[in-house]
Amino acid sequence: MMPISSTEPNDLPDQSPGHRPTLRRVIALVALSISVACLFLSLLLVQLLFDPLATRAATVTRLFSAALIENDVETASTLSSPTLGDNIAEWASKRSAINCPPNSEPDDVPGFSICSMNDSPVEAKCSLTVYCWPLQYEFHLDGMRLARYGITWRVVSWPAICESTTHTCP
Repeated sequence: MMPISSTEPNDLPDQSPGHRPTLRRVIALVALSISVACLFLSLLLVQLLFDPLATRAATVTRLFSAALIENDVETASTLSSPTLGDNIAEWASKRSAINCPPNSEPDDVPGFSICSMNDSPVEAKCSLTVYCWPLQYEFHLDGMRLARYGITWRVVSWPAICESTTHTCP
C-alpha cells in the first residue's frame, strides 16, 4: 500500500475516476444539497408566513357553510364563536338539510370561496358559493366575518344567505 503524503484528492491511492468520488465532487454534492435544502426551507417559510392565513380562513368558511347546508349544528358551532350557537340552531330549525351526493361538484371541490384580510392578520371577510348539480341547489353568502383566535379561525358573523334551486342567487 502506498503511503499518503498529500491531501490532494487525486493523490489518494486507488482513486480512479468512476470508482470513488473525489473530494471535490463530495464537497460539491454537499454544497448543492445544502443549497436545495435552504431553498426548500425558504419557500416553506414564505408559504407558512403569508399564504395560510387567508387559506385557513377560506377553509373554515367552506366547512362552516357545508355544516349549515347539512344542518350539522355541532360542526357549525365548533367552527364559530360561542355567541353564534343560538343563531345556528335557529337556522337549522327553519330548513331541511341538503345532502349533496358525493363527487357531484366539478373537480370534487366543495364550493368556491374568497377571503380578504383587509390588512389585518386576525380578521377576514369571506364570500362563498356552493353548487350541488344533481339537486340544482345553490348556496351563496357574501361577507362572512371570521376572527383568528391564536392559530384558529372562527366565524363571528354571517350575512343573509341565499339558497335557491332556480339559480337566482347573485
